[in-house]
Amino acid sequence: MKAWFIGDFSVRGEGDLSLLDSPFAPGDIVIGNYEGVVNEVSKFEKNKVYLGQGLNSLTLAKRVGVTHFGVANNHVHDYGERAFESLVNALKASGFEVVGFRDKSGSHSSVTFRTAAGREVEVFFVVEAETGAVTDLVSQDGVRCCDAESEELLGALAKNRKHGVTSVVYVHWGETNYRYPSWKMRRLANEYVLRGARYVVGHHAHVVQGCEKKGSSDVFYSLGNFIFDEYASRKGVLRLPDENRDSLVIGVDFDQNSVELVRAVYDPVRREIRFSRDVGFLFRLYSYPLRFDSKGYSVFIRFYFAFRLAKRAVYWLHPARIRQVGPRQFGALSAMLIKLIGRNK
Repeated sequence: MKAWFIGDFSVRGEGDLSLLDSPFAPGDIVIGNYEGVVNEVSKFEKNKVYLGQGLNSLTLAKRVGVTHFGVANNHVHDYGERAFESLVNALKASGFEVVGFRDKSGSHSSVTFRTAAGREVEVFFVVEAETGAVTDLVSQDGVRCCDAESEELLGALAKNRKHGVTSVVYVHWGETNYRYPSWKMRRLANEYVLRGARYVVGHHAHVVQGCEKKGSSDVFYSLGNFIFDEYASRKGVLRLPDENRDSLVIGVDFDQNSVELVRAVYDPVRREIRFSRDVGFLFRLYSYPLRFDSKGYSVFIRFYFAFRLAKRAVYWLHPARIRQVGPRQFGALSAMLIKLIGRNK
């Protein structure tokens, strides 16, 4: 039995879905992020994207093999709290485990299961409030998402490490359409790993970002869109580029401590998802495309962030600029340092 992690799931088209060379086997756990609410339309209105999916999305998710849906994201409140509640109820009625929210009955932030060898695994479903999500740190009323920076999460990770429970953080974070993680994402990933997370799996960017090895832990910053249909915008139907249809699928064997990486490419015209082992991480350095495997990207990203820091230092240390330094410049420098080294809470 493996646990598979897929990226953003957002279906608007009708008809069946073909899966070519799917790696999912009967009995596997398949975890995805349900982006938006059910039985509503997707639209762009008043400078805001409203994401909805048809009831067909639930049928197709079953067809894919999804067993668990996280709802900790920035679009589940697009149509209000009642629509969020309807989504949770619809997913449960269709047989999915729904995780990543808090309501009157308490917190539903994680799911726990045991492997064939008896190892206990807990997966936490959280979202960064800066994505625009309504989290339990932002609001104390109604149905809300579980926050990615809560002390409750960090405490649970530390507790699991103490008791030998393997922890996975499945997190909605960062900025959309960036092919590399932000300073804050890397800092937050460091915090998760220090507290005890064995795997950190991200989504929200709508493109595949890189991965990084931190000690014995693996961090995957963004899986991209597993399936994401086009929707209406101010200028008609929004056509998504190829990079928004390319995703990473991660299969974890917790008993063997092994990770399998699979590429999934969605074709909205043919209504098919093609899986392959041709996995690579694309990065554009001054518009020049660079492609890495997982180990190569993990090394590259550290050099890249060191390069960005050195470049910024040269900018700040220029003699003409030092003479002009005032409160505004010190504020910008302080913000940069906080992003770099973080601030312990």
